[in-house]
Amino acid sequence: MMMSCDNTLIEQVSAPAMVSFYQESLTLNTVAPDSVQRFSDKWIGYIQAHPVSKQDPLYPEIVENLGHTVRLNIIVPGWDDVEITKEFK
Repeated sequence: MMMSCDNTLIEQVSAPAMVSFYQESLTLNTVAPDSVQRFSDKWIGYIQAHPVSKQDPLYPEIVENLGHTVRLNIIVPGWDDVEITKEFK
């Protein structure tokens, strides 16, 4: 008698909205801060309306991409070569 185990992988598929948010999050470091804020507001609204989306495989990647855009740049007048950047994570 032969026994076998079926090791089928179950892949979790992302919701179309999360795919769209992920694709948009990839470009956040190239847009103005107000655009980042609009994206953040839209995405947080979606997550609040669909809490199960926190289990989506793209959720942590979107969080990470958003985290890379939150930074403070200070340019010192008269010192064109001095720029201070602080990233908040």
